[in-house]
Amino acid sequence: MDTLCDRIRLIRENNNLEYSNIPEGFFFKNKTNFNSSIFSCVSSMKKAYKGNNFEDYISNLVMITYYILDRLVEQGIYPDAILELMIYDDFQKIWKDGMLHYDGGKLVNPPDYVSISSDIDKEILLMKEGNYKNGNLSISEYQDKILRYFDLIHVKHNDSPGFPSFDQISKYYNKLSNGLEAYLLSDYVEEEAEELVGLLYKTLKFFTKMGVNPENYINDLIDKMYNKKSK
Repeated sequence: MDTLCDRIRLIRENNNLEYSNIPEGFFFKNKTNFNSSIFSCVSSMKKAYKGNNFEDYISNLVMITYYILDRLVEQGIYPDAILELMIYDDFQKIWKDGMLHYDGGKLVNPPDYVSISSDIDKEILLMKEGNYKNGNLSISEYQDKILRYFDLIHVKHNDSPGFPSFDQISKYYNKLSNGLEAYLLSDYVEEEAEELVGLLYKTLKFFTKMGVNPENYINDLIDKMYNKKSK
């Protein structure tokens, strides 16, 4: 993810916009503006879905991804290690019978499950101390891991680009909304980092369900943003 973040950082430099090299928290107003931008894209996605316009749907989802990456860059949060932890966390929630277990609709973790919250805190501390090196995995490599997870728990996903099921779309919107609310209410940069990277992870999962690798789309958008700022 470092190449994408580095390119977004360059756009900020060219436009004289601030960004941090170490994790920093944000005020409520900054978060509200960010959330409004995401919800605007979601509104456009809903219109595109009703009009069966897959291209517009993807364009707005790519814009959501860009907003999340830009906010990570702005706050000095490097997503790779935290994203890796979140993928690991999904795998460790699978029981020995190869299934996810639920009780009354709520996910139940296996007896040997260990929370990743303290590990995320450690990653943020490394960033604060300047001892952190960003990862270099591509979105394709993250999606490969997500696909392995989907196949293990039998989650349906498209083999070629197309709309996912209505149920999958509704669940993504709900998860996105809940994540944005949690980000808005978070008080510490560690919490903010977990919520922001969580939004990125949820979005990558959604792309994977649609059978879409967003990397080229995001790079094209960054090219447009860079050319726009350079004029």
